[in-house]
Amino acid sequence: MTEGQKLKLAAGDNASGATCLGHIQLDGYPEELTKDRITIEITDREGNSVTKYVNVKFSNDEFNQTVVTASIEN
Repeated sequence: MTEGQKLKLAAGDNASGATCLGHIQLDGYPEELTKDRITIEITDREGNSVTKYVNVKFSNDEFNQTVVTASIEN
């Protein structure tokens, strides 16, 4: 399969003309592409701010379904 075909299949396009949301198969993906960190900064009306971080990880379970795990870090 070409990379474009793999991406379409991962997105749920099986070339049947009907598309749906699919699961991302992460076998062979580099580890650094399966996780990310989101930074959120909240500022109130007085100018006080707090920064929170959300760590996100993508994986496949035993049924090859996509699992997204997120945790908040202070």
